[in-house]
Amino acid sequence: MKILVVDVGGTHIKVLASGHAVRRQIPSSPTLTAAQMVRSVKALTADWSYDRVSIGFPGPVQHGKITAEPTHLGGGWRRYDFERAFAASPDNLVLRYQYALVLGGYDPERFRDTIADSLKHAIAGKPATVFDAFEQNRARELLDVFKRGDMDAFGKLVKRNQGYPQ
Repeated sequence: MKILVVDVGGTHIKVLASGHAVRRQIPSSPTLTAAQMVRSVKALTADWSYDRVSIGFPGPVQHGKITAEPTHLGGGWRRYDFERAFAASPDNLVLRYQYALVLGGYDPERFRDTIADSLKHAIAGKPATVFDAFEQNRARELLDVFKRGDMDAFGKLVKRNQGYPQ
């Protein structure tokens, strides 16, 4: 099973699919809507094939659904049907993990409870793919360091897991 991972950020949208070594990215903006993001990602990955989509989103997510519009992007995110738009199902386990990464990279002290909750949910989920299991192990590692309160080590793990050079 091939998975397309989409990391929605305030300045860029980054994508990577199973079987590809190099991620691609495009700029985002304060006016970017959910529909525009999907169209852009589909165009950017037109030469890739994938079976499922996992979306990392910088905002609250419950039961795999976005619950509030982001403050740094355009509108239309909360009620957008990503599953239908991508014709693949966003994976909640990976969404939770990616959400924790986004908040951990932004302000881990401010979002402490949300990060812990997201990582716990990612660990509790049932992995459907090898990628899910891989992300679940990373979530477990992050949560262990987070619970110890070693914020320097947590920050380094977040950066590593976000793909920053070591």
